Amino acid sequence: MKDQARMITLKILTEVENENAYSNLSLSREIQKGNLKDQDRGLATELVYGILRMRNHLDYIINQFSKRSVEQLDLEVRNLLRLGVYQMRFLDRIPVRAAVHSTVELAKINNHQGVVKFINGVLRGIDRGLKELKFPDLKTHPVKHISTYYSHPEWLVKEWIERFGIEETIKFCKANNQIPELTIRTNTLKVDPATLADDLFEKHGLDIFLLTYPYEGLILENAAGFSRLQEFQDGLFTVQGQASMLAAHSLQVEPGMKVIDLCAAPGGKTTHLAALMENEGEILAVDIHPHKIKLIEKICQRLGVTNVKTLCADINSLEMEPEQFDRVLLDAPCSGLGLLAQKPEIRWFKKPEEIQELAKLQKKLFEKGFSLLKPGGIMVYSTCTISLDENQRVIDEALKMEGIELLDLRHLLPGEEREILAEAGYDTLYLELVPHISETEGFFIAAFRKLK
Repeated sequence: MKDQARMITLKILTEVENENAYSNLSLSREIQKGNLKDQDRGLATELVYGILRMRNHLDYIINQFSKRSVEQLDLEVRNLLRLGVYQMRFLDRIPVRAAVHSTVELAKINNHQGVVKFINGVLRGIDRGLKELKFPDLKTHPVKHISTYYSHPEWLVKEWIERFGIEETIKFCKANNQIPELTIRTNTLKVDPATLADDLFEKHGLDIFLLTYPYEGLILENAAGFSRLQEFQDGLFTVQGQASMLAAHSLQVEPGMKVIDLCAAPGGKTTHLAALMENEGEILAVDIHPHKIKLIEKICQRLGVTNVKTLCADINSLEMEPEQFDRVLLDAPCSGLGLLAQKPEIRWFKKPEEIQELAKLQKKLFEKGFSLLKPGGIMVYSTCTISLDENQRVIDEALKMEGIELLDLRHLLPGEEREILAEAGYDTLYLELVPHISETEGFFIAAFRKLK
């Protein structure tokens, strides 16, 4: 197939916008199906994620040179233009002539000659005028400037400016537009982090960095196709974000405990708990979706986890004896706004009204989870978002309940990290990790004890 990378990119962009598909899943599927060479695999990955991250930026440019606005264009036409402009704007190694030509050739496959001429004309106009293009002024129109230049939805930029200020919002948006590092968690049931790091370097030549915290974490560089590694298939590691790993540590589990993991799929935190418990005791992993239960069971099998049982159920209607678990983990359904670097399309999917609905659900789930906790036990509430409604306001409501105590999680961070967060205004008992400050994914973790 000619120009596989760009054809796959166009297909995935269309799926994401038309079907709300997740880019990482679509990309993985298409790369495997197309059996791409490493060079094409890398280009497709860069194009898909880059275009999704910078969509507002690209659309602003297109709108300055097109007689029809991006919103008025057919889905494939606007994605073809985004594909061409992204290469022209951000990929220096691809000559402008090649970027225009490849896009025009791709347009010929499914479009009549008039559309092809239109795309060619817009791209050539952009080539001539791009250097003189100006974005909205930061001083007079800060929301519009940040939204277009740094490519985030206006409602989100406005919210962040009100909360963080203009300068911090820009830093936040820049962090969201960086290519994230691949973070993995060592499966300590089978290997220790140093041994795994040595093996991955010596056998595969991968650049490995051990994280300061948590101790199981490693950063892999140049690790395309990591899932094909024998170490991955043998269950020596799994992919998990640095901040996400702190959730299991926050629960302070011990071997032999009885633990419930609500909203457990796809199983990263579940299996982390199992490793911390040395495969002893019992973990009940609950999720509402049958296909996600299968994901949990699959990762348990790969990692050699034997103390996990699964249950497919709606937590709100879960009929279960109260106060029977030593530990409760609620990694709540959330807007995912802390993962805009890892899953860039999230910024275009979410709407403000959805966050309000999620907050209502999170409060219900919290009450249910807390009812299952034994007196003296610990419950952890976590999300992968940076949203007051989904985080601080949920725990503010929770602390109105009787017999509940908020625990101090600052001890989980190295002293230097605590100082950085404290200087940035995050010196709290709970953990709120903001990407441009913590250099992790955005995450929120709070731990509670049920008083006797």
